Formats: sequence, structure tokens, C-alpha cells
Amino acid sequence: MITWYSICGWIRVRKCAEVENIIKQLGDRCGQGFEIDVADAESDQLEISVEGSSLFPRGYVLGIEELLNSLGPFASEGAVFSGDCNGQPWEIVVASSEEAGRVALSQSRLEEIDPLVDDLTAEDRTRLVVKLQASGE
Repeated sequence: MITWYSICGWIRVRKCAEVENIIKQLGDRCGQGFEIDVADAESDQLEISVEGSSLFPRGYVLGIEELLNSLGPFASEGAVFSGDCNGQPWEIVVASSEEAGRVALSQSRLEEIDPLVDDLTAEDRTRLVVKLQASGE
């Protein structure tokens, strides 16, 4: 069975031989439907962006996600990759620690909802503030 898979995201990682190997494997695994761009972010860091979509045999996609996860120990900050798999949205958080992953996911969620807050009525903004205050307790 064939799976439609798309992905979009970027991550900053420490420059090292292990990361170079993961990037090569990712390129081999993703094929032509994906752009994997690697740029020097700083002298000791790389910024890797992955974007694209393609058809893959079922199960093949797990290898892509495993390779992305394997970048976690080298990440300078957490990252959230997102996409679509046969019409179902998915996300994968890649980070060096659980806390860095929580921070990355929180920042990603804030980026998603921030532009929508302007659309809320005054009453709904008040409800949102109350909910946010209650969740912080």
C-alpha cells in the first residue's frame, strides 16, 4: 500500500560527523520529492530544513521520522516538524531533552494561535484569559 506523506520543518544542530551521516541517510530516504537544505548557522552549527511531499510504501515513512528523531541529541534547541500522512496531520518534536521538546511545542502552538487571537470577540478573549490563568495554577 502507498502512503502520501508531506513534511515541513527545520532544526539547528551541532556540526559533527554523526549529523552529516544522518543528513545523508535522510536525503537517501526522502528521495526527489523533498528538499533538504543544510546551511551553516554558526561556526559549530548547521541549520537543516526539510520540506516536500511524495508517495512512499507504507512503513517507509517511519524511517524518515526515526532519522529526524536521531537528530535530537545534537539539537541546539527543540524543533517541531509537521506534515500530512494520507490526509491526517502529524507532528514530530525533535529535541535534546524532554524540556526542550516541551518548549519547542509550546512555541509552535503559540505561533499557530497568535494570529487568530485578533479574531476573537471581547467576551471570547476574556474566556481565553480565564482559561490560561486557570491552566497556570
